[in-house]
Amino acid sequence: MKKIFSLLATVAILASVVWLFAGKNSYTSASSPLGLDMSDYLLNNAQDSAQFMNTVDVLGVKAIKIAIPWQNVEKSAGLFTWSLNPRGTSIDLNDLIKKLVQKGVSVTLILDGFPPYLQYENLSEENIISTYLQNWQRYVKEAVAQFGDSVNAWQIGEAVNLPFEIADKPIAVAILSNPAMYAQRLVIASQVIKEATQNDLVILGGIQSESGDCRSQPSAFLNSMSLLEVWNAFDVIGIDLSTYALAPEGKIMYQTYDPISGACLTSAEGGFNLEGILSLVNAAGRQYGEKPIWVTNLAWQEEDLVKIAEERGTLVDVVRADFLSRASLIFLGKQHVGRVYWRYTPAGEDASGVSLGLVSQ
Repeated sequence: MKKIFSLLATVAILASVVWLFAGKNSYTSASSPLGLDMSDYLLNNAQDSAQFMNTVDVLGVKAIKIAIPWQNVEKSAGLFTWSLNPRGTSIDLNDLIKKLVQKGVSVTLILDGFPPYLQYENLSEENIISTYLQNWQRYVKEAVAQFGDSVNAWQIGEAVNLPFEIADKPIAVAILSNPAMYAQRLVIASQVIKEATQNDLVILGGIQSESGDCRSQPSAFLNSMSLLEVWNAFDVIGIDLSTYALAPEGKIMYQTYDPISGACLTSAEGGFNLEGILSLVNAAGRQYGEKPIWVTNLAWQEEDLVKIAEERGTLVDVVRADFLSRASLIFLGKQHVGRVYWRYTPAGEDASGVSLGLVSQ
């Protein structure tokens, strides 16, 4: 009964937020300002297309974001398989995305990854870069050819200001994980996407709001994109907001990068809350040419929610719904924020016990 109540309450909150801000910012690819990042669920827990569609129907969401990792669809050079098999049943991505669009759901695709067939032993730095970029271009072209008729927003990368996570390839990681390399990936992807459909949105992002080093914080990364002269290669700044064991309005000490002095600046006493961190990103971006911001990933860690729920004497799902709805209302009340994606996270191996990032089902 508690889970049913939580589900109904969260769906109601989601619907209220969407209603309040429907039609805000005409530059978004659809009218819904609130969406779900369902990548984890699709890649790890969805039993089949029918279950995935049913979940979308239950929540009534009209904007979702899903990743199509390069390594999942091109395991051998030039041989693409546009399907996933997370739990034993093949999910045809073309069919799934077409069904979503037919139901009026806006789909944003994340293009990212590192294919297993690429080998870098005994290659020079120049050859490592050229090999990666040539194959990256093929992957993007194939993805746009497959899904371009159904998709009109494309996120280029995830956690783009953090190093690649590639086991046993330290040299390649060091070479490929830098702003200059990402800038080249971004330009290639943008050219392919815009040649196919000029009005499609290209999202720089998911920049992690907390990188652990101010030299790779969002302000520093955006400065690098300007210096590398790729500011016109994207339409939207995507930010993955790191949350803490605090309510959305709670403040933390936060470091940012000053492009003028090249120094790391620490917030004054009292710190910044999540709204303040977004304002810092917007202020940094406006120096180079104003771009709308999408919060591309928003969720609280389960252990933080458990602690807060115990302190409040309430359910984890109630705290989660409270924090997500409050944060979304605050963010979408800002003119520079066009969309907020809540993260939709599997809880374990059993898909019937999935935590949706919103509720437990």
